[in-house]
Amino acid sequence: MNKNTLHIDIDTSVEELFAFTIDPNNTGSWVGTIEKEIVDAYPIGLGTIYTNDFSKLVVSAFIPNELFELSEINGEYRVRYTYTSTKEGSHLEYAECMKDGSDLNKPFVQENLEKLKKVLEE
Repeated sequence: MNKNTLHIDIDTSVEELFAFTIDPNNTGSWVGTIEKEIVDAYPIGLGTIYTNDFSKLVVSAFIPNELFELSEINGEYRVRYTYTSTKEGSHLEYAECMKDGSDLNKPFVQENLEKLKKVLEE
């Protein structure tokens, strides 16, 4: 599988969801495979570099409260978060792919989004 798209509805504002998901200090609380993540600069925006247990990624698209995309530095991996307001809160689409068409090494799982929902709704 070279593409993976997941969806979830969360009872929180788009602003809170966006701020939470782009903050590297929060990543370990909802992504089970990442213990630590750091960025090279604040505020986070286009060109910010994230470093985690697996790779270095650069912010390749950034529209506050709408779109957040990371592309692997020296690699083919890309992940895009798309945020939409709903009557009940927010909808998040998580889409990851390999730009060269190869298979994803470890596709993201729905359980991570369920954990994100739980953390934000408690």
